[in-house]
Amino acid sequence: MFRIRFHGRGGQGMKTASRILGMAFFKAGYQVQDAPCYGAERRGAPIFAYVRAIASALYGARNAPILASYIGGLGGRDISQQEFFAIADELQQAQVIGESPPPRLLYTEAELTEMRKLQAIAQAEHAEIHQL
Repeated sequence: MFRIRFHGRGGQGMKTASRILGMAFFKAGYQVQDAPCYGAERRGAPIFAYVRAIASALYGARNAPILASYIGGLGGRDISQQEFFAIADELQQAQVIGESPPPRLLYTEAELTEMRKLQAIAQAEHAEIHQL
């Protein structure tokens, strides 16, 4: 079983992302629930949407649910398409190894580019320190 939550602000596509992911699970043969949860419908209001998908209604201890948590759209920006595809890859890997992926933040294209630059700098400095 998969349980995935999307957190964000109204207008950032969290509800749409959950619907797309739910439909993908459904087309793959899973039993699916997806639902948004929000207060007043207005742009910028807090929202979370969840998707639950299970291959069969019955499962034992070996088939415990895989839980995944993603927080997106911080600062009023949309998540990148690249991040959405990364979610799908992480969930496939989680299913194969049978473990939940760690919670993580989702970034916009600009934030993702900046984070990759910072990670490269940090890795270079780490390698330099360990060479000493």
